[in-house]
This record gives sequence, C-alpha cells and structure tokens, in this order.
Amino acid sequence: FWSENHRPIWQLDRSRKEELLRGLSNGLLAALVYLVFFSISGQIGYLGVYITSTIGTPIFPLFFMDLFALIALLVCEEFLFRHKILRGLLTRMPATAAVGITSALHVLVRHWQFQLEVFDYINLACLNLTLGYFYVKSGKCQRGLGFLVALLCLLHNFGGLSLWGFESPSFFLFKAAPRASTLVTGGPSGPLGGAGISFVIALFALGSYLTWKRELEARRQA
Repeated sequence: FWSENHRPIWQLDRSRKEELLRGLSNGLLAALVYLVFFSISGQIGYLGVYITSTIGTPIFPLFFMDLFALIALLVCEEFLFRHKILRGLLTRMPATAAVGITSALHVLVRHWQFQLEVFDYINLACLNLTLGYFYVKSGKCQRGLGFLVALLCLLHNFGGLSLWGFESPSFFLFKAAPRASTLVTGGPSGPLGGAGISFVIALFALGSYLTWKRELEARRQA
C-alpha cells in the first residue's frame, strides 16, 4: 500500500494507519456537514432508507460493484497524482508550485473525462489543494485517499447524490428539493458541481495549507 516495503493494507505501519484513519474521519466530517446543513436549509431532502437502482436488478451486487469501482478509481488516481507525480515534482521545485501543477493536471484530466460546470473546476481545485498539502505535510498518500473515499462514497454511493451526472445505487437517498437552487446543489451534476460544498472543501484546503506552513516554519526555527 505504497510503503517502502510494499506491505498490504493490513500490515501498514502505525503512522500510515493513523494517516488513513484521519483522512477517513475528515472526509466523513465534510460529507456529513454538507448533508446535514443543506438538509436543514431545505436545499436537499432526505427521502429515507431506500435501496435504489437506475440500472436494474440484482441491486446488492450492483451496489458493491459500483462502490468497488469508485474506490478503485480513487486509489489509482492518488497513486498516480500524489504518490508519483507530486512526489517527483517535490524533488525539483518548491512545494507550492508542485501542489499547484499536480492540481492543475488532475483538473485537466477531469475536464477531458466529464462535462464540468464552473463550480466543478473550483471544487476540484480546492479538493486537489487539500490532498496535495496533506501529502506535503506527511509525505504519505493515505490521508488524502481516506478523505476522498469517505467524502465521495458517502455522498455518492450511500447518499445517492449524483457524481458528474452519474447516479449510483444507494441506501440513504438524498435528492435536491423542488425549490433548491441548482447553483447551490449542482443539480444533475451533483454536489461537486455546486457552490454548496465549496465552502466546506475550501476550509479543508486552507486548513491543510496553514497547518503545513506552520509546521514548516517551526522546523526552520528549530
């Protein structure tokens, strides 16, 4: 799992396990803040416990296949963009430039893959900055991966919200309210295409940058 000894996930050293758990908890917090706050505000509505599918039956294999596919995609992307590209750039340039270039490359790939809205670009940029400074701070990808898995799987696979126009089989179904603003919720594009989640992700991006900056200055003074 991207350690020097190529250990499987159940044999990760303590620091990598802690990073993974921190990322999972951060991603869950971000997703829950979005779901709770915008449910209370009336922008999205909780419809109850549903087992839904837009493709057909059997639903349970379909749900787990979709969940596995999303996690596999996130693992591959983090391995490529943070473990390979960002790590390589950090040996050649300052951290801020390396994080910026890696973030721009990831957003460009998403631009090729999907029809993105304005806030898709903003949210993806903030998300990549968050993941980049998570990596720069610890030198490990596990926290960023945990953050992505928890955030997107909770919103998409379990919450039933769209992800770049795609709907997943879900258990706890949330949908945009009839009077909701597409600008806020993202509409058919999903939360990452709306302004609603921008503030949440931007806070994590700012927090990860400031934490890294503070620790960097502390090391210099020491």
